[in-house]
Amino acid sequence: MNRFGRIVPAVLRYGNNALLIAAATVALGQQLTASPTISDGGIVNAATPSGGIAPGTLVVIYGLDMTDGTSCLPSDGCSPVFDGNGKLQTKMAGAQVTINGTAAPMIYATPIQVGIQIPSETAGTSAIVQVSVNGQSSPPKTISLGTSSPGIFTLNQTGAGPGTITHADAAGTQVSPGSPAVPGEVLIIYATGLGPVLPAVPTGTLPASVAATATQASVTIDGIAAEVQFSGLSGCCVGVDQVNVVVPQNVRLGSSIPVTLSIGDKQSNTVTIPTGALIDVASAAAPAPISFGDVAVGSSSTQSITLTNGATADLIVSGLSLTGNGFILNGFDIPATLQTGQTITFSVTFGPTQSGSATGTVTILSGAGGTIVIPLSGNGIAGHFVDMVWTPSTSAVAAYNIYRSSPSPTSTSQSPYSKIGSAAGSSYTDTNVSAAQTYSYQVTAVDANGLESAPSNTATVAIPSP
Repeated sequence: MNRFGRIVPAVLRYGNNALLIAAATVALGQQLTASPTISDGGIVNAATPSGGIAPGTLVVIYGLDMTDGTSCLPSDGCSPVFDGNGKLQTKMAGAQVTINGTAAPMIYATPIQVGIQIPSETAGTSAIVQVSVNGQSSPPKTISLGTSSPGIFTLNQTGAGPGTITHADAAGTQVSPGSPAVPGEVLIIYATGLGPVLPAVPTGTLPASVAATATQASVTIDGIAAEVQFSGLSGCCVGVDQVNVVVPQNVRLGSSIPVTLSIGDKQSNTVTIPTGALIDVASAAAPAPISFGDVAVGSSSTQSITLTNGATADLIVSGLSLTGNGFILNGFDIPATLQTGQTITFSVTFGPTQSGSATGTVTILSGAGGTIVIPLSGNGIAGHFVDMVWTPSTSAVAAYNIYRSSPSPTSTSQSPYSKIGSAAGSSYTDTNVSAAQTYSYQVTAVDANGLESAPSNTATVAIPSP
């Protein structure tokens, strides 16, 4: 047996306040030999805990003793394996998951959660799920099924915040503050659960040709209906969908512009993207304002601005200046010559030092367009974070994993626990929290062989309002 020591979430701190947690110690688990157990409500859409489940969807199953004690994660160099017929394996780390008795493709596996694809051929409005490890099966759980269950993947794996959305370039560059979405360009949204595709693609396989959704997705960006060029299976990964969409010309410029997609009457979670300006220095047209939205005091947000020359002759940018408290200009050498069709990019950073709204301007002087003034705005808010400290294990531990349960967007309950990070020592700071929300945390210990303990006792903290 490989037994871990004790872990006690002793103190959680937000802002300048400390919250003492009950000091009851919990002995963490041992090498896993018990029958697997699926947590109540522990079968969720892999993109968002608030999403539904449909045939073909990637899902996460939370529970205990879900593997033989080992883990298989891409981050550790263990990836899903295709068999000779081009189908993903249905066993991993000693675990197998069945949906109505049919073995499901395995994406990853740890003792407390596994990732699978719901077989595309699953029929009906409900299904029975079981996890088996070395011949021992979990009690069955019943899930509801829809024809579609759209969920957009997010960078923080919580179903909220920045979406897994890329530019439609050869490199698949992630949309980010340093590389924002520009009005008129094509983006690729990565999702799961978009429903049946034509032609049908067998469970656990990659599409051999273009496979579009039977019902085309619709997308809104900043509440504006966007042109969808394609919705269907992505060729990258089993169970992953993609939607190619054009950014509306009249979208606002900001750091957290909302994006949603729908299939019929089923709407996805809301994610965000940063958008940036594309300004033709040959035009005298007034550009749209740039809004940084809410930015925590002591942190910063950066927006990119791209200048282009739409004239038939070279143009000279002869001046670039900034006004406004809290704004920083990251410019380029002046004067700068732009040939026809050439672009140049610079950025503005908003780093508030106090709470409250702030305004400013960027002024561009060009040879043909005259003076171009871009209004800036942002709002400094008090930042929130949660500090965790626990009693370290008395056994040899390679790392600690931190799990968090966030508020469910669709109910008053909490979502299942998701891993938010790891720590080499006995402390961790969670900075990705929102005001007026409640979060629960658990910690596990991992040894040098990758064996992960059962979770610690739960520590819960309520984040104050701004």
